[in-house]
Amino acid sequence: MSTGLFWSYNQHPFAWMVILVILLDRDIKNLAFWGLLVLPYAPLPFVGIFLYAVCIAVVRAKEERIGISGFFRKAFSVQNIIAVLSVGVIYGIYYLGNAVYDSTEANSSAFMLSGASADDIKLYILFLAVEVLPFFVFTFKDNRKDPLLYLSLFILVVFSLIRVGSSMDFGMKATIPALVYMYILIVRKLRSLKKSIDKNQIEAKVVMPLLAVVLFIGSLTALIEPARAVYLITQEKTIFLATDNLKTLDNPDIDTDNFTASDYPDSAFYRYILRK
Repeated sequence: MSTGLFWSYNQHPFAWMVILVILLDRDIKNLAFWGLLVLPYAPLPFVGIFLYAVCIAVVRAKEERIGISGFFRKAFSVQNIIAVLSVGVIYGIYYLGNAVYDSTEANSSAFMLSGASADDIKLYILFLAVEVLPFFVFTFKDNRKDPLLYLSLFILVVFSLIRVGSSMDFGMKATIPALVYMYILIVRKLRSLKKSIDKNQIEAKVVMPLLAVVLFIGSLTALIEPARAVYLITQEKTIFLATDNLKTLDNPDIDTDNFTASDYPDSAFYRYILRK
């Protein structure tokens, strides 16, 4: 989470806030509305949020016993429909006309294990062993009936293998909601362990130190980005390291096509929405 905040501070906070609101609200009438609010800022995290919204909606419908017809009546609420027709349609068209998405390289989605080397597979297994499975093990007992726990595990295991384009953006950003939910479960686990220790329960006195070790190992990763920032400041001899050349969506001086649709005048977004 700290790495993501350093590398894509424009996406992570919005994704964090929206998934937290959805987890607190859990009202089928509002799920699409809340989820689509993140789409303009964080399109890849929206994929993960969408899965959580669907899962929460199904669980809520089952709890309320409203049936299929009742489910669709709530799903097609005024606020959900307005969000889909405005934010969903407009930004859907924009992202389809985005310069990077429209490139051949960016369209080459891939499953990372296809053609992976032995070292790649070892690294992936190490990733699961250190950054995923320990947290699942610690939270499983208290949440074994929680479908969101299994959804989180699925997202972290599978999404980390998917590449969209030439970079690892999908694996880093579409997994944000799962990281947030696992964070919540870990905090709950720590609170329950604290209560158990206060009651002098032996199990808690064993589990708490083990979890502390795992969290300590994870905290070392969080030190990398501040250290990198200090290094860059010492190298550049200034604290003013902002990139000020990104101004607008249609600025001809922008040196990257990641945020523009203007390079593709035949796209629907350029012809019908970004009209001069």
